[in-house]
Amino acid sequence: MADLPLTRWTIGAVAPLLLLLFAAADVLTRLVPLEAFAFRTWEGLVANGSATGPFGASRRVRVRDAYGDLAGLSGVRSLREPHDEQASTDAWGFRNPPEFSDGAAPVAALMVGDSFGAGAGSNDDQTVPAQLGRLLGQRVYNLSGLPIATLSDVRWAARRLKLEEGIVIYEYLTRGPPPAQMTLEAPGFLKAPGQASPVLGLSQRLAPRVVDLRTSRVGVVASRARAQLTAWLAGPAVHDSGSEVATLQLSNGRPMLFLQTEVNLARAPRTLSPDSFIWLAHQLEADHLKLLVLIVPDKYEVYAPLLKEPPALPLTSAPGVEGLAAALDAARVPVVDLTAPLQAAAARAFQHGELIYWSDDTHWNATAMQLAAEALAPQVQALRASPARP
Repeated sequence: MADLPLTRWTIGAVAPLLLLLFAAADVLTRLVPLEAFAFRTWEGLVANGSATGPFGASRRVRVRDAYGDLAGLSGVRSLREPHDEQASTDAWGFRNPPEFSDGAAPVAALMVGDSFGAGAGSNDDQTVPAQLGRLLGQRVYNLSGLPIATLSDVRWAARRLKLEEGIVIYEYLTRGPPPAQMTLEAPGFLKAPGQASPVLGLSQRLAPRVVDLRTSRVGVVASRARAQLTAWLAGPAVHDSGSEVATLQLSNGRPMLFLQTEVNLARAPRTLSPDSFIWLAHQLEADHLKLLVLIVPDKYEVYAPLLKEPPALPLTSAPGVEGLAAALDAARVPVVDLTAPLQAAAARAFQHGELIYWSDDTHWNATAMQLAAEALAPQVQALRASPARP
């Protein structure tokens, strides 16, 4: 019998070809801006981060069908809450209008914080600093982001913005412990904070681009596809809980996503020390600045009372937060605790079928940000009118 001709499409021939095509796609797609693969504006802002801030300098990012970080982690498409997001940064890589970086107009306050302070999931005019600035009638500079700004960043920003006397608002998210003193003392974004403008070498200017090129766009797409496939294969089981994301039902049956760590943390006894904030307040006094601590509860703590199946065990994080607020008040460090106001606002909004946090994200929406700004405004005004501590 004559030998059958061997086809060219053997595994030995196909596998190298596929690997070559994958490698070519990986290399070519790295030339596409990373924000083109972003599912929310946050990813677009952090791409090509600047040497002076947590975000890329002078960025403009828009994602028309943005959805939350928890929806991205869970891979469940049906729980996404699509919305239009627009975000921008100033010349220093912080989330402010471009003109804020010139230092020409007076600034009433600086806001230091994490992604909540930076306004993840919101448009530029919805962030807490933006809304607070409108209430005060003066600029509030947003110094928030990840990593969180340090004391040297605050001093650098105060000098650059000519803030000789003013307020530093420190947004503290109760999901984690208060910042340690060594963290607050760490070097800031700008290595020479006394300079009027950053003088960056070629290697420093290219470093963010190099980091950006290291991120595989094909890997990003594959990771999201894998998460969606895992969620599809798991079926309804994914709606119970997961290693990172828990899907719980509100009392009206509406599903809401939470970080599993927040659910676990709510039942863990905690003692929150005020020492680092007290130390920071004294350090800022030397610069004629006053500290105002803004305590922000996590999403689960706000919505636990509204769940279809409330926690079997009482929440233990609230007493820890109450203790921190009381300790700060006793030390004469001004504090605004948003726990009770946000819980009350969530309950009121719930009666009308509305939410104050994104259902598919860890972050609050514009409604909660407005509440935070309204709670801060009178405290900022009172502090500006009060004499410095003796």
